[in-house]
Amino acid sequence: MHKGVIPRFGGIGIILGITVGWLMLGVDSWWLLLLLGLSIAFISFLDDLYQLPVWIRLAAQFIMSAVFVYFEFGFSVFSLAALLLISIVWMVNLYNFMDGLDGLAGGMAVFGFSTFAVAAYLAANDIVMLKAAFVVVAATLAFLRWNMHPARLFLGDVGSTSIGFIAAAFSFYGWREGMWPFWFPVVVFMPFIADATVTLLKRFFNGENIWQAHNKHYYQRLARMGWSHPSVSIAYYVAMACSAALAVLLLGSSFAIQLIGLGSFAVLISVVFMLIDWRWHRFQTQGISQSQRSVQNFEADEGFVKESNSVIPL
Repeated sequence: MHKGVIPRFGGIGIILGITVGWLMLGVDSWWLLLLLGLSIAFISFLDDLYQLPVWIRLAAQFIMSAVFVYFEFGFSVFSLAALLLISIVWMVNLYNFMDGLDGLAGGMAVFGFSTFAVAAYLAANDIVMLKAAFVVVAATLAFLRWNMHPARLFLGDVGSTSIGFIAAAFSFYGWREGMWPFWFPVVVFMPFIADATVTLLKRFFNGENIWQAHNKHYYQRLARMGWSHPSVSIAYYVAMACSAALAVLLLGSSFAIQLIGLGSFAVLISVVFMLIDWRWHRFQTQGISQSQRSVQNFEADEGFVKESNSVIPL
């Protein structure tokens, strides 16, 4: 989605900012999350430098995620532990997949962790969670100064994977402590989760290599259809703000209201995705037609005629 050479180590600044911020504010009880986040960031840093094989990255992510699940939740309920493990690894990778447009991944972190902070305070008056979340927001805002269009700095894998890991850890920690129900983090990060998950499933069922870099995400399709980077980012910011507001509003609602709200939101997202797919199909069809017309015009201008299966110059 970009042309030219742009540095991709902005995530280092975010991770250092989070580390220093947590230690300064006394969030030292989160040493395990910090250590694991730094470990994932280090593996991703090596990947940014040397393009590590997929199996090495996945193995490291599974190991770090398993350590977190073991110390925070235990393995006594195997099905729960497996679900948490897969969810964390998927969050790490989907955040990396969605880091492909100026200001997009950083904006999701600002909206997502701000919502975590507000919910932690409203639900449990948890000042530690509030401070920890706002440190992530502050570090990301500093990075966005250089990542907004035209981007002069990228997160790189070192930033996207570590933010994804911390987001997943916050999600499950808040759920365990009773700050929010299991669906809350899903709704908060829905613009990223829906885009990445639907795109991955479509590519999987089409027989494509799901680990190969591509430009088929919905945000990428919008950009390829002529939307500017700021326009796409603003559209996703609006979606992020709506997701965050809905998640907070539904927190104190009855189960019936929550079910209606979540169902309506799911339908809305599905409709938006179908509209983008429909527009993308038309865009491709028009592109093919224009290419065919260009070829025909070229042949006419150059004095070519088609006879049977051959092309003969006059």
